[in-house]
Amino acid sequence: MVEGLIAAGMVDGVLDGDAYVSRLAKQRETVNYQVVTSFDIAKDGVIRLKCPSCGSPVAMKDSNPNRKCDYCGVGFVVPKRVFDMM
Repeated sequence: MVEGLIAAGMVDGVLDGDAYVSRLAKQRETVNYQVVTSFDIAKDGVIRLKCPSCGSPVAMKDSNPNRKCDYCGVGFVVPKRVFDMM
């Protein structure tokens, strides 16, 4: 029923799964994040980020943003903005 109302232009919104979300609510939806990272450069020139969970060094030998800490096993994604700064 809601799909028909949306298609007919009687309501201004979208279906998000099974839920109706007004277009105004979608426009207000924002994502804010702060990128904080620490890194150092090893003697061999490899950049090492600090794990966001335990602080152990995680080597950045390639540009793959998906990382996993060898010490605590936590997986994390390195934001593109961090790669752009390096």
